[in-house]
Amino acid sequence: MLSIGVLGIGNAGNQVATLASSYEIPCVAVNTSENDLAMVPDKVEKFLIGDSRGTGKDRSEAKQFLKNDIMKVLRDDRLRNFIVAQDFVFIVSSTGGGTGSGTAPVLYETLNQMFTDTNFILIGILPTLNEALSAQTNTIEYLREMYDSITNCTYMIYDNDTYEKLPSYRMMETVNQAIVKDLMVMRGDYNYATKYDSIDQNDMTRLLTTPGRIAIASIYDCKEKDFDDQTIEDAIVDEFKHNAHAELQRDKRRPNMGLITNLNERLNESLDTHVPVVRQFLGEPIHDFRHIVVNQDRSLNNNIFVIATGLSKIEDRIVKTSERIEEILEAQRAAEAAAADDTLENMDIDNLIPGKKPRNKESTVDVGSIFDKFQ
Repeated sequence: MLSIGVLGIGNAGNQVATLASSYEIPCVAVNTSENDLAMVPDKVEKFLIGDSRGTGKDRSEAKQFLKNDIMKVLRDDRLRNFIVAQDFVFIVSSTGGGTGSGTAPVLYETLNQMFTDTNFILIGILPTLNEALSAQTNTIEYLREMYDSITNCTYMIYDNDTYEKLPSYRMMETVNQAIVKDLMVMRGDYNYATKYDSIDQNDMTRLLTTPGRIAIASIYDCKEKDFDDQTIEDAIVDEFKHNAHAELQRDKRRPNMGLITNLNERLNESLDTHVPVVRQFLGEPIHDFRHIVVNQDRSLNNNIFVIATGLSKIEDRIVKTSERIEEILEAQRAAEAAAADDTLENMDIDNLIPGKKPRNKESTVDVGSIFDKFQ
């Protein structure tokens, strides 16, 4: 299995780190709020930046806190030892808050340049479209930085709006659980020993270091009767359409793809492991990897996973967020409330371009120039 860790930033990232730590995933929590960090268990390493009182959803203040304290954090052996021990570190935060939204992109770029033997993947959690103006504008700014200020970013985007009908705490629990389950898939928890096609650590590394977006469809503990009315491939496509990941672009950009199956003989016989229906939905892959396990014991769980990497930016979701911002501003204008922020009037979302880096050893980093890109 790959060695992976979670760097959770802000309240949302801290919650994911707390959950991931219960699955034997090493974790670090960073926050500007002492109260939020107090909720994180002691087995998770903690770093407090700023004045300990939080940011009040002000991502600019969060960025300044990080700029003031970043060298102290980077020089701390706890962080350095955590990072160098991992093949992959997932930097997790919400996109709509202050601390995580403001610091996750710049911290990703800094660590990516400094620790070149470790791969970094940025994970952002989108707010529901019903949340306030600040959550929507913070999200736009986070995405701008991720696409414009980071070189060849590899990232995952989850969307609370998928579960907006649930109570807020259940919505967050559902998305956090989905993130941690995906981490376990990428770690290789289901890559059981097999005499058939297999995905080894180097295969998984190649798959996960493809620049662009990563999305995963997972079907757990399925039974033969589950596919009486649909094929396995149709179920995979349906999972891509309705799971916790933000909606996929339908541009059929050529991704890389990994298929992992743990199925009994009858289910294996019903699945074309070249998954033509899934490829038609996602696009023809440049590289594809397969890990095929035949469950000889019928009591074993039947699981199916498809990992798609190198996917396009989330243009459709950005448009929805921008429309929501304009809707809120229009309501404020109609009510003669607070004046709209002029910087929102000319949002240019057409040039949000994803882009990765050569890697080898830990190197020196010009932190000041990195922060200049995120002004």
